[in-house]
Amino acid sequence: MLIITFVVAVVAFFFILNFKPGETETIMSAPTLPVMTPVSFGQELAPLHGYVRPMEAAYMRDSLIPLDKDRVLPLRIKTYGNKIKSMTLELRSLDTSRKIAQTKVSEFTIEGDVVTAEPSMANLLEEGQEYMLVIDLECEDRDIYYYTRITRPDFAYTEECLEFTRNFSDKARSEKYQSLAMYLEPDDSGNEDTLAKVDIHSSLDQVGWKGFDGELISDPVLEVKDMSASDLIATLSYYLKDDAGYYFTSEYFRVRRGEERVYLLDYERTFDRFMDITSVKANANKLELGPISTDPVMMSNETGTVVAFFHMGSLYEYNQSRRMMTEVFSFSHNDPTEVRGGYMSHGIRILNIDESGTMDFVVYGYMNAGAHEGQCGIDIYHYNSSSDVAREIAFLTTTSPYQILAEGISDLLFRSSGGNIYIMVDGTLERIDPVVGKTSDILGPLADSQYAVSRSGRYIAWIEEENAAEVMHIMDLNDESTRDVTADDGELLCPLTFMTEDLVYGCMNASDLNADAREQKITPMYKLCISDVISGEIIKVYSKKGLYTTKVVHDTFALYLTRMRRAGKVYRYAKDDTILASHGEQNQTVTLTKDVGGDLGEMAYLVLSDKSNNSSALSIASRVSTRSLQSNGETVEITVKTSPLKYYVYVSGQIVYSGTDLNKAIDTADEGSGVVVDNHQNYVWRNGRSLYKLASDNVSASAYDSAKQDDLLDLTGCSVSQMLYYVYLGENTYGMLGDEMVTIAGYNSHSITVYHPSSGKSEVIELDEATERFADKGNIFFVEHK
Repeated sequence: MLIITFVVAVVAFFFILNFKPGETETIMSAPTLPVMTPVSFGQELAPLHGYVRPMEAAYMRDSLIPLDKDRVLPLRIKTYGNKIKSMTLELRSLDTSRKIAQTKVSEFTIEGDVVTAEPSMANLLEEGQEYMLVIDLECEDRDIYYYTRITRPDFAYTEECLEFTRNFSDKARSEKYQSLAMYLEPDDSGNEDTLAKVDIHSSLDQVGWKGFDGELISDPVLEVKDMSASDLIATLSYYLKDDAGYYFTSEYFRVRRGEERVYLLDYERTFDRFMDITSVKANANKLELGPISTDPVMMSNETGTVVAFFHMGSLYEYNQSRRMMTEVFSFSHNDPTEVRGGYMSHGIRILNIDESGTMDFVVYGYMNAGAHEGQCGIDIYHYNSSSDVAREIAFLTTTSPYQILAEGISDLLFRSSGGNIYIMVDGTLERIDPVVGKTSDILGPLADSQYAVSRSGRYIAWIEEENAAEVMHIMDLNDESTRDVTADDGELLCPLTFMTEDLVYGCMNASDLNADAREQKITPMYKLCISDVISGEIIKVYSKKGLYTTKVVHDTFALYLTRMRRAGKVYRYAKDDTILASHGEQNQTVTLTKDVGGDLGEMAYLVLSDKSNNSSALSIASRVSTRSLQSNGETVEITVKTSPLKYYVYVSGQIVYSGTDLNKAIDTADEGSGVVVDNHQNYVWRNGRSLYKLASDNVSASAYDSAKQDDLLDLTGCSVSQMLYYVYLGENTYGMLGDEMVTIAGYNSHSITVYHPSSGKSEVIELDEATERFADKGNIFFVEHK
């Protein structure tokens, strides 16, 4: 069972207005760690950032280095004054269970503050396989660890595809951008006015920057994210500058080398302005953010005069009444292009904010600087707007990287009025008392289907059984009070989600959860209830005669329902439905709006409460808060147990889903051209296969054996098109068609071939027809996955 270990630096704290650093507090220091840049096929790749303690290497999959035929890995190390004594390279299997080779590098070339080495990788690397490389850099005062995946590609055109990404980017920023038309697939699905988010379906003019002439002020950084036998996925990032400030640009490429040239299969580009607090533009109630690719995480006071927001790695606060812009927290400060301070592998969550702008917030992920530099963890702060001091309350360090941590804590992070901190990591709820240094298990571990958390993190509803139960519990974490909701006789309850702070749960008849429903892996709920989480009063009931809700997805103001109709013992898909929130977001006194603004395209603005009729530009003062870290804290070790099997979906090199629901993982990867891996880093599913796979002559030998079902991968609920990935791999793939389990033996672009063991014959079925026939039996699939 996977164990994630946290070490919690816990200290007593006091909130005072006139704060001065004492003996146990320090002001955050600048970055100190070396940065390591690998070279692949003659091109510098994205720099590797160091960790001051060993990490869970199996999860360190941010980057992939393709090795050339000579298996040499050139490394360029910017030391920043650190004295390097030695370097050890440890090559492991991707799940890290097997050590393949270990090499100590003794030959270095030193030129000023730069050390270079060219170690050779072991000749044991199999072509096309990925491996984990752990680099231990021994310095005079500590060891620093660097992690990356490496591979000997069986892809003959790696170098050409890498060059394609750079050439494409260069041409887009030049007058030659029109030559890129052959690679694009423009349509009217996107926003033609924006430069903040451009993709393969955008217009040629948008890809060519529509006249924006920002200066390139950094070398584009290339990072390989994934490779297969045919495709390469990479990102290219760089900084631009104009009179209005700095911009961070990231381009995503998915390319394939055809017979004659490189083909662009997918492309996205994001364009975001950094906030310069010294030159921010605002009028009476409107604050300009500039072009942004994603909406900022924000929270305002109740009157809408103060708003805090997280954008591009930094936390800001704007006080409309005082006309004051504050940089509350940032690693990058005034120079976002600095390779260490500008490294964005962390997030910030605002926990609460009062009328004055005083708030609690959490920084989670990789710590670029300060006392925790080179660690990954959760740093909890209290910011006092009067004294302009952001003071550390507690720091939890973990051996999991940022992306795993971000997904793990995405459900719940809450600080009670009494000062306790509640955090749910991979289904286990922990209480942390930062005053006395005590940690306690509250709940868990729970599977995804067993609980739901309110938007604020204050309320949690859970059941003790896996999918449905007779009793549902609800806890208010502000005081840990609980109440129960008990199902009517013969019924079961399922906690689903919260719409802000209103609980949504499902009701089902226990008799409807028959063997067929279990085989189809569905929970057929005949009724949904939306209730007030405090009083339990039912606000809304959703029920349609003869229809069952089997899946609920919450997105902003709506619930999207997957529904089925019962036909005998089998459940068949019916038309989806939607429930709209009647009140929208509560207390949303500050909103985000966008307008077209000259060469920069669409611009984003925060709109606060309108306190004045004056629409002219205002003079805005600015300040940078003092960040105080605790230097001597008691340490407490806690362990959080997770489920034995969990799935992670990577899209564009980023984790977009983590959980125990394999069907949801595959659906998410399918929508985003991603991959699914388990918590041992084994590939489970990939969006990518050949255009056809011929059926084998001895397909009869692979007939389904029900006695081996427990050893098969159960993919019930997936689509037949998703199953073709396993057919492409040559793995025995079975599906329920009619009254028997058939083998899906081959496919092409418009049909599949299935083998019927009852008749010993094969059948070719049009893909649309096959999709309907498999769905009619509940999309029941099993795979002999290796």
